[in-house]
Amino acid sequence: RYTPADAQARLLEFGTVRAPTPVEQPETSTDLQFDTFTQLDGVTLPPGTTYQAGDILPVTLHLRALRPNFTVYRVAIFLADEGNNVVAQGDDSRMMGGFLPEDTWLAGEPIVDNRAMRLPDDLAPGTYRIWLRLYDFDEAGQVQTATVTGTDTIIDGDIAVLPLTITIIE
Repeated sequence: RYTPADAQARLLEFGTVRAPTPVEQPETSTDLQFDTFTQLDGVTLPPGTTYQAGDILPVTLHLRALRPNFTVYRVAIFLADEGNNVVAQGDDSRMMGGFLPEDTWLAGEPIVDNRAMRLPDDLAPGTYRIWLRLYDFDEAGQVQTATVTGTDTIIDGDIAVLPLTITIIE
């Protein structure tokens, strides 16, 4: 008998790379801030910055609430080439896979959000950047993108460019 999934059922793909814990410091620090509520303290790529086409790229975001925050954003990660063309995108989902209750993110509380993106099988060798967007939907169902400030942003402050490069080898 088929039973459709409901809001309590989630299907997640997991990698076998050890993810950092909330107390570990990020490998790469950032000054990126989203909507004055959320600070991206840094990012960690557990297996490093060199990959092959078809690999899974694990990305750990080290986030912190700057003040009590009742918006648990959806997170979108992208891989862009040197010409700023998006060549891959991870699956968008709420922070922590949707397991962070919206009424519990307190000021100063660190959140470690582990993500992964499967790289295309035909991805050309070269260097790439990771882009990050946080967003949610308003009551009318319209996308509300968190405005990002910091060293490297694009598209009118809608997208954060993380301060590291990924190298794809043959």
